Amino acid sequence: MAVRPYKQNDKSRPLSWMIDFYNSQKKRDRTIYIGSRAEAEAHESDLRKQHTSGPLVNPPINRILPEYLTWMRNHRAENTVKDIEWSLKKIQPHFCHYPVNRITRRLIEDYIAKRKTAGRISAQGKRLGELKASGINKELAYLSSIISWMVDQGYSYPLPFKIPKLKHRRRLPRIPAHSEIEAFIAALGDEIGASGKPKKGADRKKLILAAVIYDHGLRWSEATHLKWQDIAWANGVIIIVGKGDKERTVLLSDRCRKLLAEHRQKAGGNLAAGLIFANPKTGRPYGTQQKAWKRAGQSAGVKINPHLLRHAFATYTLEATGDLRVVQTELGHSSIAMSEIYTHISHSRRREVGKKRQEYLKNSLKNEKE
Repeated sequence: MAVRPYKQNDKSRPLSWMIDFYNSQKKRDRTIYIGSRAEAEAHESDLRKQHTSGPLVNPPINRILPEYLTWMRNHRAENTVKDIEWSLKKIQPHFCHYPVNRITRRLIEDYIAKRKTAGRISAQGKRLGELKASGINKELAYLSSIISWMVDQGYSYPLPFKIPKLKHRRRLPRIPAHSEIEAFIAALGDEIGASGKPKKGADRKKLILAAVIYDHGLRWSEATHLKWQDIAWANGVIIIVGKGDKERTVLLSDRCRKLLAEHRQKAGGNLAAGLIFANPKTGRPYGTQQKAWKRAGQSAGVKINPHLLRHAFATYTLEATGDLRVVQTELGHSSIAMSEIYTHISHSRRREVGKKRQEYLKNSLKNEKE
């Protein structure tokens, strides 16, 4: 193997290197590497290891994707797998016909430029506007996940560089007031119909589900997959199975204890060991309740989604306790760094209060002069 400057039309291209090597079939091959000479030599060393050690076959990524997806379906949540499959539609045509050792910085930068130009595309092929940096970062994170899995399975060596991430500003959610959230939950129980009046025999299960999410800071998937046996009534706790099948317990709120007891009595003994919030049509966990939540939001005059209720729970818990570790434990975050966003939300809310206070004082002073 050898590393030498890459020339085009007898002119050396800056930061471009030609690497000659013999592949696993003992045939001469070559690749172009973009980066410093030290990085190119490190990549050349990595290629040597791959083609001189027996166990690594270094296949194109496409060849192992079915095995990778099977592994993900066995070990990851359903929504995560769907997210991966959606991202694969974007990254597969660009990267997956290469083996890992052919993925370069230049290839990744070309992909970023291509995705920025393409923007967001609807299912009908209509351009919806600019693609956010966070969207591109997610796709590159899944590419990194595939490569890491291949390394763990012995299919390849890791990349000699870290896949870059685009800088982006994470927008802080606007947390509704507690009274707004309570009005929204009450409206969910009313199930407002087309006439503007509550439907007869409205299903209070939607109200109870929203209350469980808000009172305990649960993810939508955690709440919708709850089973009756997950509630330890004597101890007053709920056993939650979160991401990565990690278990945690949360204290059952007084309100939800009452609501769930009423719901269990109504459901009857035949459902005592089943899902608490099963979709009556399918018997499976709810996928979404967008229409009901939209109607309830319009009735209460506030726009709310399930994850915003989790944000609200965390924000109010931090404001009440001042203890970030409590927030981490309640939300089931693996790292306290994941919970630190709520310190920024709390400060943001305080600034809003400060602005309102200053506005009130100005108006008060103006009224006094008049």
